[in-house]
Amino acid sequence: MRIILLFLSVSLLFNTIHSQSRPSAKYDETKKLAEVGKTSITAGEFMQRYELSPQVGMQSKESPEVQKQNFLYTLIAEKLWALKAQDMAMDTSEIMRYTFKTIEKMYVRDAVYKIEVTDKINIPEKEYVKAYFRAAINLRIDYLVSAAEKEIRGLHHLLKIGVPFDTLLLARKGMQPDTTMEVSYGMLQEEVEDSVYKLHPGEFTSPIQGPDAWYIFRVKERLDAITNSKDQENSQSKARKTLKDRYADTYYAEFYKKFFSGKKINARGDVFWSFADQVINILKNRNESKNLPNGEKVYLDYNDTFVIEKSIGRDTLNMEYILIDDQPVTLKQFLRDFMFEGFYSTTVNPDTLRGKLNSRVRTYIEQELVAREGYKRGLQNLPDVQNAIKMWKENYLASLLKNKFADSTSVSDQEITDLYSQRYKEKILPQQVNIIEILTDSLEVVENVFNQISAGADFKELARRYTKRSWAKENGGEFGYFPVTMHGEIGKIAGGMSVGEVYGPLKVPEGYSIFKLIDKKDQQVEAPQTLDEVKNELKMSLTYQKMSDKLMDYTARLANQYGVSINEEALASLKTTNLAMFVYRYFGFGGRLPAVPLTSPFSEWMKVWQENKEDLP
Repeated sequence: MRIILLFLSVSLLFNTIHSQSRPSAKYDETKKLAEVGKTSITAGEFMQRYELSPQVGMQSKESPEVQKQNFLYTLIAEKLWALKAQDMAMDTSEIMRYTFKTIEKMYVRDAVYKIEVTDKINIPEKEYVKAYFRAAINLRIDYLVSAAEKEIRGLHHLLKIGVPFDTLLLARKGMQPDTTMEVSYGMLQEEVEDSVYKLHPGEFTSPIQGPDAWYIFRVKERLDAITNSKDQENSQSKARKTLKDRYADTYYAEFYKKFFSGKKINARGDVFWSFADQVINILKNRNESKNLPNGEKVYLDYNDTFVIEKSIGRDTLNMEYILIDDQPVTLKQFLRDFMFEGFYSTTVNPDTLRGKLNSRVRTYIEQELVAREGYKRGLQNLPDVQNAIKMWKENYLASLLKNKFADSTSVSDQEITDLYSQRYKEKILPQQVNIIEILTDSLEVVENVFNQISAGADFKELARRYTKRSWAKENGGEFGYFPVTMHGEIGKIAGGMSVGEVYGPLKVPEGYSIFKLIDKKDQQVEAPQTLDEVKNELKMSLTYQKMSDKLMDYTARLANQYGVSINEEALASLKTTNLAMFVYRYFGFGGRLPAVPLTSPFSEWMKVWQENKEDLP
């Protein structure tokens, strides 16, 4: 209904987790679980990474203790790769200078938000009492609406002299939508809420001005929103959050007005048009190729970054685009930040897209100014900010080193022939699985998919709608049977799942993979196939196995090089909880990330290291 859109309170979901908070710690967060070279993994870092990593589909048959051990081994491997990557000067690479810098700025902005907004919130007890009272009552309301103040005041006069509300509604039928709705505390703007919650059934408000019209609200019925103690607990929790959000809105508005007052930043129009034309062309072509219905979201992929950069050319990319003081922003800097945040549209109309892109430029400028204010205050040096930046930096560096193995692993035709002779000589095929996968590089799509899965949506239809793996899209994301030795981590993980389970999101080079196991076949004897029929399958299988073996050996060598020690007793003492959900962190002044960096399971290296600790150089 239109009225809900007009009067819904816009809460700033900053500095919060999109989920229930992690239980308060009952352990020493500073206690070291492992030392890796000159760095360490504390109990606090482990618990944060373990409990806020997606556990969907990780209903492992392993004991909780083994799961904790394997996760710690995975984190140790990440630390080792990051140390080596730093020694190899990968921290100066382009991805660290652009993409990682975007993450760093988020945390710096968030620190500004904490000082200017969160830390200022001090809610009087009487406000909580009022909020609890309102949260216990839902209201069934309707309204009269007019774009003209004179008309709405005329209607209000008629109501005051006794003309029934329903009579006026009937007289205006066709002039305004069906208006009856049930609202709860927090749904309406505070001004409207203050007016309607004072009313008894049958009473109405004075005219209230909305964003683009005038309204008179009537309370038809007051409804008890609490029927048991659980309802009361949820109601009060929601009331506290709504109240806190409203105070945050107020302080945010005050800071915004004060900080941005008088600031005027220019962006070069010629550079904007060049960038906008590239985005418009990509989205129009994607919309046509996918034959999307009207209103369907069409997304930019991260890979589009490189298409846009190539089309625009190096000279334009390096032009000063946004002129901020003595540190202008180049188009390339802006583009990398823009693509990190993601972009979609429900229309490919060029004028609408240019408007949306212009709005994003404005948002970027505001965020950049706040980030620079944070750096000026030295907030990047705060312990919480430093710890978060370190966590993400290590994850990025580890990924860069790991990707080098994928890029450098090759398989010869002779190796494929040898594997074919070995495997098909006995006519024994490994375990096979069939999955439906949704592959995306958009965090918004990940969130949307999980919400729809929870609501009971058909997984195959979601895959048909969202997956970017083109060869599987037409079949609703279904792979068809493949050996568990194929498709890297996906095949390996699918082999340990039960039919019907969903796993994800798994971080893969192309983005995030969410998949559902729909069938599996045990190892079996089959009639031999020709080498040509299975060559691609064998190549994928062999490439992944070679890369995995090389990476395990390499990680074990790094453990010897840098040194690794583990406090097994401290690890065993931790009581963990698995959350079967994908968790976000929302940042002050905009932006969001997974609550913690995602990392693929990688614990097998520990066995290699322990068995060969003295032999490895």
